[in-house]
Amino acid sequence: MIHLGLQAKQEEAMVERLAGSSLADLDAMSGLEFEAWITAVIKRAGFEAENIQGSGDFGLDVIATVHGTRIGIQAKRYKRNVGNSAVQQAASGADYHSCPKAAVITQSGFTKAAIAQAERSSPPVRLIGRDEISNMVEILEGMV
Repeated sequence: MIHLGLQAKQEEAMVERLAGSSLADLDAMSGLEFEAWITAVIKRAGFEAENIQGSGDFGLDVIATVHGTRIGIQAKRYKRNVGNSAVQQAASGADYHSCPKAAVITQSGFTKAAIAQAERSSPPVRLIGRDEISNMVEILEGMV
């Protein structure tokens, strides 16, 4: 029991530390750190979020539950714009994990092909880029 309490306190401290990151901080993160940041911000807002990278993710990095709706998230910490393959991964991963909604989140931007793919995707894929990332939780809430 003591171990679980310590683990919860350590996770809470990590959530607080990561959630306060700036865009410059996001630019300097690794892909795994960026996934952890997304998870931390969603948890800090009071929603469930699980980083599933590396556990048979089938194209998803994070699964968030917002107001009872599962959203499959593909995280892309890139120096360049994110292409349509990330949209395809998010859609297929969301389908596999029974998420009725999906999102691709980046601290960068998106190619025209990614935007076109997201507009036609099923399940719907919401693109959240550099200009919107500070409102990520509100955007995710708006999806449900």
